[in-house]
Amino acid sequence: MIDLATESVVKTITVGTNPINMIKDRNNFIYTVCKGRYDSSNIGGAFYKIDPNSLSVTDSIIVTQNPDDAIVTQDNIVYVLNNLGIMKLDLNKVAPTPELVINGAAINSIYASAYALSYDPVEKLLYISNPKDYMQNGEVAVYDLQGNEVRRFGTGLNPGCITIVNY
Repeated sequence: MIDLATESVVKTITVGTNPINMIKDRNNFIYTVCKGRYDSSNIGGAFYKIDPNSLSVTDSIIVTQNPDDAIVTQDNIVYVLNNLGIMKLDLNKVAPTPELVINGAAINSIYASAYALSYDPVEKLLYISNPKDYMQNGEVAVYDLQGNEVRRFGTGLNPGCITIVNY
């Protein structure tokens, strides 16, 4: 953790391999998303729950297939992009288990992969970027929280970050 006033490290918190993203749930716990490794070391991805008061890891949740972008809904449900597609974790449960809600092949029929994930809390929709074959213009696929496709729209080459501005 860094003190922004002094720009100094206050505390180092050990989490898993290759931390990539951080999200905050409705109870103000912080989750660090770790991708794990891509090699045969069997060091997989995981979420690490951090208590903001004690600045310590209080729990971890294994999420295989290199988790990346993640969002938290108002209902404390996490949706995470990984190599399989979009996984769902219910943080209201004592021991949340990742569940595949959108298969990567439904998003991208060429490589079964997506680039980015964002969430519209007003409309309660997931926005998922599809790079297609990485050589042609991509698109954004829009899904509801149950995993049903709502629509798609075109983008430029290899769409990355998605920002929602209607709230």
